[in-house]
Amino acid sequence: MLDKKQKKVGRYFFIAISLMALILFAVIFLNFKYSLLNFLVNKNNNNNSTINNSSALTSTAGDPLIEKASDFYKRYIRQHNAYLGQGETPVIVFCDFTLPACQQVWSVLAKIRSDQPELLNDKLVLAWKNFLVSTNINSRLAAEAVLCAKEQGKFWQYGDLLFNNQEKINEKNIFQWASELGLNKENFETCLSSGKMLESIGYDMEDAQKLYIDGLPYVFVGSKRLEKDSFTELEQAVSEIR
Repeated sequence: MLDKKQKKVGRYFFIAISLMALILFAVIFLNFKYSLLNFLVNKNNNNNSTINNSSALTSTAGDPLIEKASDFYKRYIRQHNAYLGQGETPVIVFCDFTLPACQQVWSVLAKIRSDQPELLNDKLVLAWKNFLVSTNINSRLAAEAVLCAKEQGKFWQYGDLLFNNQEKINEKNIFQWASELGLNKENFETCLSSGKMLESIGYDMEDAQKLYIDGLPYVFVGSKRLEKDSFTELEQAVSEIR
């Protein structure tokens, strides 16, 4: 009888010790997770500060209530973004290289680049920001590839190839197009394999969230947000800047 009671007490003692050990483990795990989360958040904030402070056109955060809207939007042109021109009016495009609608926006920008370069001297600054779509597995691949091409000074040329071959975007062809543009093969491959451009893409996605962007293509011209798929409106807005 006594032996039976001892076994019962022993079982309860084992259960109590196990529960205490489980609670201790949970506390240690949660503390570690919290510390890791803080580290990542602080790291991201530090990186974000670097991007914000090294913005291509300005170095301080803007306030749309006390400055011109066009100046406010211009602050979203970051150092890592591809942009052309030194003008006062920003034309900022959030788009994806796999979407046909974005191809039409790109064609308007290409026309400005080729036919109206004078606008880039003192009127406009064109900027492209990546916004990935989840419906196409090649969305991320295209964005990373074009940013790796940007490292070698061929962002716009590589973007032309992507949009001219939208249905052929795949891992094999992105290297072929890099070769056609005369990019350094080793540097391009290293850039892609490192995944380092994902951080830049992440900043663009974060900016899109801050600006409440909910669809593509999304275009700002000066202080005006254009309606999605309104390419005529984009051309009209640009023509009014002359």
